Amino acid sequence: MIIKESDLEQAITEGLLEWRVREVELIKSAIMRFVTDYKLQPLDLKEAKEALELSESARPGPWKVHNNNEDTEYPPFWVIGKDVDEDSDEAMELYVGDDATADFVAKSRTLLPSLAKRFIDSVNG
Repeated sequence: MIIKESDLEQAITEGLLEWRVREVELIKSAIMRFVTDYKLQPLDLKEAKEALELSESARPGPWKVHNNNEDTEYPPFWVIGKDVDEDSDEAMELYVGDDATADFVAKSRTLLPSLAKRFIDSVNG
C-alpha cells in the first residue's frame, strides 16, 4: 500500500499531539523533509527486471518439492519442478542439504517474480 503524503502528515500530526509534543510543526516539517529526500532518490528497477528475466528463462512454475530418498538409508536429494517425477522434463534434481532450503528454492520460483512484478507495477503507477 502506498501512503499519500497528506495522510502521512496527518498521521504524524496526530501522533505528536497524542504524545503531547510542544513543537508539532517543527518536528513534522523535519520528518517530512526526510520523506521528501527519500522520495527524490532514484529507484533502480534493474534487479526487479532481472528477476523477471530469470523467471522467464527458467523451467515453468509453480515448483513442488519431493525428497526422493525420504524412506531410504541414502542421503536426501530433492526433485524440484512443476512435476516432481524425476524422469519428467519439468523436474530437476537438487542437492541442497535440507528440506527448508529445498522449500525456499521451490517457493522462490513463484514468489520472486510475483514480488518483482508488483514492485515494478507500483513504481510505474
